[in-house]
Amino acid sequence: YGRGEEVTSSAVLDEAAALASAQMERELAEATAASATAGMRLKALCGAGGVRAEAAAGFPTARQVGLPLLTAYMQLGMDRDRAGGLTLLSLMAHSEDSNVFSRCGRVVQQELRRQMEKLSDRDEPLTPEELSELNQEFCRLNISPGGAADLLALTFFLYFLDKDGVE
Repeated sequence: YGRGEEVTSSAVLDEAAALASAQMERELAEATAASATAGMRLKALCGAGGVRAEAAAGFPTARQVGLPLLTAYMQLGMDRDRAGGLTLLSLMAHSEDSNVFSRCGRVVQQELRRQMEKLSDRDEPLTPEELSELNQEFCRLNISPGGAADLLALTFFLYFLDKDGVE
């Protein structure tokens, strides 16, 4: 905006990638076992990387999964809570959530991704009651998909940026 360029979700994500990629490489190179974040440990374990990898790549999960889904759900007339809840399931299915990895381990994280993919692929989207029950189950099991929730917040930001623009 300050440079007189059009501010769109795509432009914001491209700028994020440009800013984050070099920083991520430096942080990964300098990380020690004691300073490594959950995302760094996940990257070392399996090549996936949490929020730093998402940022360095321009948040592809928000761009390719979250934003198109949230837009479609909102166009169907869903309220923000349900549209966001359903979008969150897909973000969980398509991202490497380092918070879930840190709290629950790789096996649970991968199983959770598979379960969320199945729920996301249902012919009929989950009802508000089913979303509430899933939330209660996550609380009971101490599953906190913070990384996916952050991607959802970004997705909402991008949705409203494209919908309402910048003034």
